[in-house]
Amino acid sequence: MRGSRWAVPALLVVAGNAAGDDRPPRPAQSATAGAEPGAEPGAEQIAEQRIATSWNRHRAGGADNRRTDVRLVFVRAGESVRVFESGVDRDFSMDSQPDGPRTREAIRRWLTSWSGTWVAEGDARRLRLERQQSSCRMSMRWDRRPAEDEPCRSEAETLDLRCAPWRGTGDLADASGWRCVADGLRGHATLPWIVADRCVVVSRGLRRPAPPQPCPPEPGPPAPG
Repeated sequence: MRGSRWAVPALLVVAGNAAGDDRPPRPAQSATAGAEPGAEPGAEQIAEQRIATSWNRHRAGGADNRRTDVRLVFVRAGESVRVFESGVDRDFSMDSQPDGPRTREAIRRWLTSWSGTWVAEGDARRLRLERQQSSCRMSMRWDRRPAEDEPCRSEAETLDLRCAPWRGTGDLADASGWRCVADGLRGHATLPWIVADRCVVVSRGLRRPAPPQPCPPEPGPPAPG
């Protein structure tokens, strides 16, 4: 599989992110969205998942805050699959000092693409992926000093995932798809993944994990002035 390259810009990078915009880029809605059953042979199917993780901690003399926003896009045609992941992780801490607060902020931005296979194994599916392209940048800032920007480590080069049937609840009661977890010791920070017949958002970091929800509608273009 090594040597084949899937073009990331065709799906994830629509026009790039505007300067200062930390949101992951939006996927182009150019293929049939839906789950596996009933698809035409060879037709591309797109599934999207968003992950929002956040937590806050107040402690003596300071506070910590972390938020991670991830967008996953799965493109499948038969047994061939491509996965595109983009994300922003923000880690902020503040400590009180006699001469004023001291702050530290770390922002990591990444974009990764995998290609691989999606194969039936009884009632489950096996998703095997190999990383094709990856970029990662870390920006560190202490107090009001200029930020220091440097490359950061990419995730695992290969993933071996087992996907079990999944059915939504609540506002997703009529949704279905697959829930994919690592099969073995090697995992990935954003697992588990949900490959469903509609866009799903998963919120993590809560004391009581919330069930997956439908993705909110994308904001439309601004009204003419």
